[in-house]
Amino acid sequence: MVVLNPAAGNHSRPGGPLRTLLIAAEPDLAEAFLASAARAPDPEVEVAARVDSYPEEEDLSAIAESVCPDVAAVDVAGDLAAACRVIRSLASAHPEIHSIALHHRNDRSTLMQVLRMGATEFLCAPFLPDELRAAAARIRRLRRGSERPRKAGVLLAFASGKPGSGASTLARQTALALRNLTAERVLLADFNLFGGCPDLAPKPGGGSLAEALRNGPRLDGAGWSTLTRFVNRIEVLPAPEWPPREALDLNRLEPLLESARANYGWVVLDLPVVFQPLSLAALRHCGRRFVVSTAGLPSLHMTRRALDWLNRNGIPPGSVETILNRHAANQPVDCALASELLGCPVSVSLPEDYRSLHQLEALERLPSASRLGEAVEGLARRLAREREAEALAPVA
Repeated sequence: MVVLNPAAGNHSRPGGPLRTLLIAAEPDLAEAFLASAARAPDPEVEVAARVDSYPEEEDLSAIAESVCPDVAAVDVAGDLAAACRVIRSLASAHPEIHSIALHHRNDRSTLMQVLRMGATEFLCAPFLPDELRAAAARIRRLRRGSERPRKAGVLLAFASGKPGSGASTLARQTALALRNLTAERVLLADFNLFGGCPDLAPKPGGGSLAEALRNGPRLDGAGWSTLTRFVNRIEVLPAPEWPPREALDLNRLEPLLESARANYGWVVLDLPVVFQPLSLAALRHCGRRFVVSTAGLPSLHMTRRALDWLNRNGIPPGSVETILNRHAANQPVDCALASELLGCPVSVSLPEDYRSLHQLEALERLPSASRLGEAVEGLARRLAREREAEALAPVA
């Protein structure tokens, strides 16, 4: 069970105490740590949330994304194996969160084991304020040394030239693959106002794309968490449960997307068919645009029209990448012929793999061993590699 501390607010305060997630199965150890943190005259740590068991990896990621801690204080006296699993998961998936191992005594064997797993500090009860202050100071120095100006996230858009071409599936699978490859925060936004995925409907009392458009310029990390659902290690901004009665104000779309870029490493937009006004408005603001077609002649014809329509509306063909989806080896249309029919090169060809897709839940990642899973992972790896190269390129 996660117990939040309302006094800690929703995020770290510059120059304030380290925002701490306390994971402790032993009540005595947890109470001793809480008492020490509370009695310090100038607290160096502030417990924002407390978990009384060792969460599994997916639950841990959800808690970390929700609480946004600077530090995780982990009880390593209760279940050492489970504690090491938590510390290792944080070190690999959330390297920005430093782990402090908590124990009743200075056990050298445990100390060496948790440090190998990625713990930054090891503290023993009764957690004297001076010891907490010294540990916090060391963590602050590490954080200052590792902090770099954070680049804004990447906006990716997937839209179909003809309905039913598979853009939604590709958007979701690419989002999952990027989260798995990069360990960065990923937002998947469902823009299908008239047919969003029912399995990704807004949570009870939660928000949707419509609420996000109303609040976009004011959204921070905590604000996004009230609107999104956490599913399989990514955050999902659902489409409204019912189509909005009033037309959405598309002038608010750009500030919403910029807010998303400021809070997420990757923002993946699942757009309806290209010809809808919402899709056109979103595509104008995206750095990477993918238009999806199947190898069927009707789909290729509609996608060619979609690309021409985008060009007439200020989005030139060179800024759009086309994906040939569900391409079987025995189909008469190969990539070369598809490129000729579309009037531009096919950027990515993805295989037909109905069997793997039909075995999945709504937002489950394709196995890497499947043909389509391997191809989508290759696309995600290319996107991550290109972003890294762009970050390393010298500024002109």
